[in-house]
Amino acid sequence: MNKIIVRFTTIALLLSAIVPQAIASTTTSSTLEVEAFDSIAGYTTMAQIEDALPYEDIEIMVSKPNGSEVAIETETDENGEATVEINGYHLKIAGNYEIKAKYTSLNEDYGQTDSFKVYEDSVSTNKSTLEAENTTAEASGSDPVKLTVYLQDRYGNPIKNHTISIISSRNEDYITPYESTKTSEQGKVVFYSYSNEAGISTYTAYDQTSGLTLDARAKVAYISPSSLLEDIGGDNLFTSVFLASDEDSSEAGPIDHFKIEDLSEEVTVNELLNFTVTAYDENEIVVTNYTGEIRFSSSDDNATLPTDYTFKAEDQGSHTFSLSLRFATTGTQTVTVTNTSNRDLKGELEVNVASTSGSSSSSTTNGSSTSSTSNTATSDEIAITSPQSGTYSSGSINITGTASYGSIVKIFDNDTEIEEIQTQQDNTFETDIDLANGSHSLYIKAFDSSETELGQSETIEITIDTEAATIDYVETGTTGAIEAGNTFDVTLYSEPGLREVGLILEDKIYELTESIDQEGTYTGILVAPTTEGIYQLDAVLVDELGNEIQYPNQLTVSVMAKTTDSTEIIEEEVAEEINPSMVEGVETISGDTKITLTWESAEAGSDTTSIDHYKIYYGPEEDLIYSTVETLDSSTTWYVPNLTNGSTYYFAITAIDSEGNESLEKSEIVSGTPQGTTPTTDSTMGELHESAPETSIAQLGTPDETAETGPGLLWVAIFTFAFAEIYFKARKLLKIS
Repeated sequence: MNKIIVRFTTIALLLSAIVPQAIASTTTSSTLEVEAFDSIAGYTTMAQIEDALPYEDIEIMVSKPNGSEVAIETETDENGEATVEINGYHLKIAGNYEIKAKYTSLNEDYGQTDSFKVYEDSVSTNKSTLEAENTTAEASGSDPVKLTVYLQDRYGNPIKNHTISIISSRNEDYITPYESTKTSEQGKVVFYSYSNEAGISTYTAYDQTSGLTLDARAKVAYISPSSLLEDIGGDNLFTSVFLASDEDSSEAGPIDHFKIEDLSEEVTVNELLNFTVTAYDENEIVVTNYTGEIRFSSSDDNATLPTDYTFKAEDQGSHTFSLSLRFATTGTQTVTVTNTSNRDLKGELEVNVASTSGSSSSSTTNGSSTSSTSNTATSDEIAITSPQSGTYSSGSINITGTASYGSIVKIFDNDTEIEEIQTQQDNTFETDIDLANGSHSLYIKAFDSSETELGQSETIEITIDTEAATIDYVETGTTGAIEAGNTFDVTLYSEPGLREVGLILEDKIYELTESIDQEGTYTGILVAPTTEGIYQLDAVLVDELGNEIQYPNQLTVSVMAKTTDSTEIIEEEVAEEINPSMVEGVETISGDTKITLTWESAEAGSDTTSIDHYKIYYGPEEDLIYSTVETLDSSTTWYVPNLTNGSTYYFAITAIDSEGNESLEKSEIVSGTPQGTTPTTDSTMGELHESAPETSIAQLGTPDETAETGPGLLWVAIFTFAFAEIYFKARKLLKIS
């Protein structure tokens, strides 16, 4: 009997310990069901919950295709329903997303998982790439060069099943696809190119499906067969490029020296400079086949210099370095360029570096920088002579200064001692320090041999930042070729607050300015070259901390020959007969962060055409209406969203007919100011012709992209929201019945 009691007691004790833990650790899955709808990369979509508890906090979990997750919190209303926006910022990756939800106040797991799909955005001519596996090949017709195209949208999502063709700048080349001309699931397609003719070929990729030409270009130098190389006594790359050159460079001998050109001999400290390096022979003839590597140095130890550069065949012996040189020390300084494999091949230029006020406070003797105007410092002067206050893109800083001979100098960074050094007989000191990214307050203290403080220098403020800005993409508002000599606008998207943004076209730098309404959006007006052809634009960015980087081939523009006066007159006469009439009766209505526009219908210019849609020009000033948006049809009402309340905007409208002809003149310019209250109508306005849509996926925008305008969406987004509205209303009606 005692044994039975002991057994029952043991079992009871075990159950008392296990059962509560099991009950406590058990959680149920939530009964919540959440639905979201398909969208496009970078565009906002909607998620909705029904049949939930009223006034309850809910957490929605969105799982991205790459495995990362985003938690979104919301609250149900009195009917137990909740609608939440999933911002396009979280939907940049194309693919299948999963979504689930749970109550945050209950001890439960997420409920049933639903899924939705994000499709890739349209083709980005900037993000898509064209690469050549080799930059040189034998011009024998049997030495193939692999050309690979990666077709992507602006977020890097691959775009499949698009037909690609490769175009060469020379008719002598043969181009064939490897397997197919259509892009794969990875957005990839491969071609091979051959040539029997020596020369330099430039390859361009054209997307036939979307009708776009990619910005990227691939260059290949085809060289004569090896037997010819042996005949002329060489088999190195110099000889190869010599044979590949389209120009006759036979009159140039071997490289003898470099010249630093296009650099003023009078510059100011911290000024970003452009210059050109050219290779010459002993007879001062440009060596167009030079393809060696060069390195830069300067007597200014704190100068900002370009990185090592290897000349390309297409450089033809001369290369321009844009916004890549900056002196930090005043006085006479030198910049030197040297061939890395032969130190005897060099070039040097001496410049006078003045302070920003125009006075020079240091001098240079035999390339060694010393302070002030005398060769030695006074014994009682405690000062830092270099670097000066400012921004530096390298954390390695050479610091020089003055103090009494024999004294101990301690260097402080943000009130922390980082270095100790003894002064020399000329009352100067010099040492190198390493600083991390960020702001630094530097000063020195001098001590005698008994550790008695002799004095302290003034503080200099410097900033270190080694990270350069990046570019999202660059676009132009012009469609098709640009007439030679005409102006055109360009927009560059990057991080906000950049100090300088420029575009290089034909060795001329055009400065872009940041939009007052769109942070990180930089616009400018460029002038097309006077010679027709295809031109590549390089972008140069300088961030707030002075880091500078150049991005080549960021935009491609096509320039056509300028028409003659007689042709222009004929075209104008014809245009007057076929172009739509000027739009009249434009009125504005102010809304919350938007302006609604109405106007009278325009008339087509001929009996064979009709008004297809309208184009709206807008901007912050009457003479700055460079932003545009095109309506979807011939309706005479539209709105421009994502505007800043309290700021005045100016608008003008043109009509576009079914043949693509646009009104020769814009409408009268009108203005409107968005207000965060009930929309107000200008006293001169009548009633709206029709109501502007109040919901648009493009209106929602994303934190780091250019705001979309109006209801101009891709069909997938339009269908998604239309279906969502019908679907949820139908469910409510069914519940009521």
